[in-house]
Amino acid sequence: MMNEELKKQLRNRRICVVIPTYNNDKTIKTVVEKCLLYCDDVIVVTDGCTDRTTDILHAIDGITIVSYAQNRGKGYALKMGFRKALEMGFSYAITLDGDGQHYPEDIPLFLKANQQHPQSLIIGSRQLEGVDRTKGSSFANKFSNFWFYVQTGRALPDTQTGYRLYPLHRLYGLSLLTSRYEAELELLVFASWHGVKLVPIPIQVYYPPRNERVSHFRPGKDFARISVLNTILCFLAVVYGLPLRLWRALTATLRTVYSLLFFLFFTLVVFTPFVWIYTKFGKMTERRRYRLHQLIYHASRFVMIHHGIPGTKYEYKVAEGIDFNKPRIIICNHQSHLDLMCQLVFTPKIVFLTNAWVWNNPFYGSLIRNAEYLR
Repeated sequence: MMNEELKKQLRNRRICVVIPTYNNDKTIKTVVEKCLLYCDDVIVVTDGCTDRTTDILHAIDGITIVSYAQNRGKGYALKMGFRKALEMGFSYAITLDGDGQHYPEDIPLFLKANQQHPQSLIIGSRQLEGVDRTKGSSFANKFSNFWFYVQTGRALPDTQTGYRLYPLHRLYGLSLLTSRYEAELELLVFASWHGVKLVPIPIQVYYPPRNERVSHFRPGKDFARISVLNTILCFLAVVYGLPLRLWRALTATLRTVYSLLFFLFFTLVVFTPFVWIYTKFGKMTERRRYRLHQLIYHASRFVMIHHGIPGTKYEYKVAEGIDFNKPRIIICNHQSHLDLMCQLVFTPKIVFLTNAWVWNNPFYGSLIRNAEYLR
């Protein structure tokens, strides 16, 4: 995909890049300039930097800078970046670190995943085979993955990665977010509890030689903070997360049962008997058959648009210049019984080409045949 087309698609989907940074003056310029090759909307949060980072950023054109004097931690920086993105009208934010660990070249992967899974939280899963990592870093990731599974019942290959795409309007617990590294785990846990789909995608990762690495991770203090956080999250998982999951499962089941009963009632008790009476009494002329088509059309619109199915939102759009008064062929991928009603809302003049199971369907087969749809 050409970069200009990529930038256009990112902007059309209202996706920006958010980079939290603290004292990354050796890498930040390269990271930001590479991001600008792929995305025109880059927000950098300077988390109380005391080196040259802020000065370097002010020399780069075309970026938005959020800065404050005191170092508050990565969690706070992410919160400020998300708030700025929402203020600017963005719906999604791709986050990556300012230390050069992440490759901006992977931004197209997040766009593709967002197109395939809108409103999902996309998580970059680092490919760590053969990477020179400390034992502490490896343990921290396994430790985090384990507790995430305990707290949510969902397994992820990499809960410590900072390269993600967040759906900004589906961020939960943002006001309760802790200020440092553990905030990224919190965001995953709260998203999972609230039913946000989590989609891992493989990404590249770069670890410089150990003597060149800059880390603000404090093993003693930060592991203690993470342990306390996991204790709290495990408690909340029982009193808050689990009830939320059970409620979502119950409401989903109830919506499914209701929709099925409504569909069966409408077809068996209302529509099928009416069609049988309509076709048995009186000669079936072209005019009467068209009235039958109009009835089908209005009934389908009642079900799909005016009545609606609980938990779903149905929208359709007819392309400009399409006139159903002229002969047209509609080619569609038919998946279920309900899809028929989705397609019938376009025009009363539609004629279906059906296969045998639709033609012989016990619920609405007689309607299909009397409307002179084609087998």
